Amino acid sequence: MKDLDVLKEKRIEAGLYRGFCSNLPDENIETGFKGISWVSPNSEQPDFHIPSSFGALCLE
Repeated sequence: MKDLDVLKEKRIEAGLYRGFCSNLPDENIETGFKGISWVSPNSEQPDFHIPSSFGALCLE
């Protein structure tokens, strides 16, 4: 990780996410997806492609 310059003073900028996807039996109903980020990205819609959805992982 040091060679890739992502580890700085035992810290890595990273994003951790979890998604819920519902699969409904009726083909005419759209499936639903809800994503959760470990930090609040302060955006109206869930968006995991913005810098504010990242946090710092501290390695011991």
